[in-house]
Amino acid sequence: KNLKSINSQTIRCASIINSILSFIRNTATSSGYHKVNEIIKEVLTYVKYQDTFNEITISKYLKDDLLVYGDRSRYIQVFLNVITNAISAMNGCGILKIITKYKQPSYTLIEINDTGPGIEDKNEGKIFDPFFTTKEPGKGTGLGLAIVYKIVQESNGKIWFKSTPGNTSFYIKLPSEKVSAHEA
Repeated sequence: KNLKSINSQTIRCASIINSILSFIRNTATSSGYHKVNEIIKEVLTYVKYQDTFNEITISKYLKDDLLVYGDRSRYIQVFLNVITNAISAMNGCGILKIITKYKQPSYTLIEINDTGPGIEDKNEGKIFDPFFTTKEPGKGTGLGLAIVYKIVQESNGKIWFKSTPGNTSFYIKLPSEKVSAHEA
């Protein structure tokens, strides 16, 4: 159990360093078409062994054969950060709901919903700001959602959220075909 914990924290440290580096500099990307449901399922395999995942129920409503166009590794980072934040917000107990559907012919919409306490009104305008965190010191860097926002914007997509007490949804709209920046 101790080795698992050490390994988990080592991976977390590497992730933090990579997040800082990718936030500071633009990294080369390799774009292509990817099945969004496969990316989400892969990300869920990464998080389901976290200690905070104990009493969380996952509900998936995944529309078949939806594609996203962009860098697969960056999309993994997007979903990993949003899902990890949702799990963290629920403090180990709640429902994580993931929905994929068409938004428009050229976009796919992904909704990640949690039953955590919600985002306080005073924090709503700061959620995507670099180094903003509501976590206690040492528990978060405040870079996760800032990096998510940057990746989604650079991919010609959009991200937004709606939150009420006991329910928060993050909506991620990603291109399902190659779109030039001026079209987006």
